[in-house]
Amino acid sequence: MSDPGTDRSGLGRAAASARSAPSAPSGAAAESPGPAPRVPRAEVRRRLLAAAARVFAERGYSESRLDDVARAAGFTKGAVYSNFGSKQELFAELVSAHMAEQVANVRGGITSATAPDSADRDGVQARGIELLSDYLVSDDRGQRLVLEFAAQASRDPQVQAAWAPHRRAHQDAVVELMTEQLQALGVSAIVDLDTLALIMIALRNGLALERASAPEQVDRPVIERAVAAVLTSLIPPASGPATDR
Repeated sequence: MSDPGTDRSGLGRAAASARSAPSAPSGAAAESPGPAPRVPRAEVRRRLLAAAARVFAERGYSESRLDDVARAAGFTKGAVYSNFGSKQELFAELVSAHMAEQVANVRGGITSATAPDSADRDGVQARGIELLSDYLVSDDRGQRLVLEFAAQASRDPQVQAAWAPHRRAHQDAVVELMTEQLQALGVSAIVDLDTLALIMIALRNGLALERASAPEQVDRPVIERAVAAVLTSLIPPASGPATDR
């Protein structure tokens, strides 16, 4: 498992931010010259999410308490409720932010590696496979939290309700990314893009689960072959029997 200070994911950076975030002084030696300045709401949310990343990663969803998150962020539990409403909503937003960063990094990685006038299907596909494999191999902690929350959503209606809009937004973001790339390359998938996005999300989650249970068997080469097999099957060359949906 990667250390949160070096983890490439948003969860890892959030955890590092939580460790460096200022906390309220305690003890008789701490003197206050006057009322503390009001912390902006955006900063409160940032610190709460950073603390939640660390607490959830260390203890898991079930064993984490809002008191612990609030304390780690330097606030009271009331600050959590005023910003997120519940533990379910806090974790849903944390996981959603992590997955949104994944999509943004894939988009940025593909764009930076492929100039518009020299874009080719094989190059874009190879870069996409590389980026997805990077996350699955280097971001074990973030992937496990995503899987844990999905499992909780299957058992707890409150978790499911909190997660549903974030999950849909993530699938929409993947659809948008694929639409951009396929249009730029002049190719089409053999299924509609909403279905393609769902397949890719399911592939990512499935590979993350298999890697978590058997990391020596599900290594980077295995992951790359699996992702390549799915992409080449669903997005054939422009001369192939692709259909617009």
